[in-house]
Amino acid sequence: MAKKEFMRREITLRIRLLVFMLIMLSVFFAILAAVRSSQVKRLKAESTQIHEQIKEAQAKAEELKNRLAFAETDDYIAQEARQRFGYMVDGEIRFVLEDSPAANAPRPLIVIAPTPDPSPSPTPTPEPVQVIGP
Repeated sequence: MAKKEFMRREITLRIRLLVFMLIMLSVFFAILAAVRSSQVKRLKAESTQIHEQIKEAQAKAEELKNRLAFAETDDYIAQEARQRFGYMVDGEIRFVLEDSPAANAPRPLIVIAPTPDPSPSPTPTPEPVQVIGP
């Protein structure tokens, strides 16, 4: 009988050890799953942020391509000549506001003269300029 009881205790002990090991493995995998889940969430957030940065960079690159294409046109050259150097097209009237930043804009280095009329006038007429301000 002692042998049977010893075998019974040994089997019970092995079952308890097996159950304990299964519980420990379950806890280990649960902790591992929680850690991995938080890492996946963090990586997804980083991925979303990087995709937004890529979209912004692509939009900026597209804008720069458009600006570069515009810079190669005659309209851009005319616009820059007007803004930076104060050039005017024939027939335009320049309005200068005394208290505005345009009043301090650089004056043209080269004045574009109007095309001469076939019938010469006795005195040249100056380009009309109107000053608005106090």
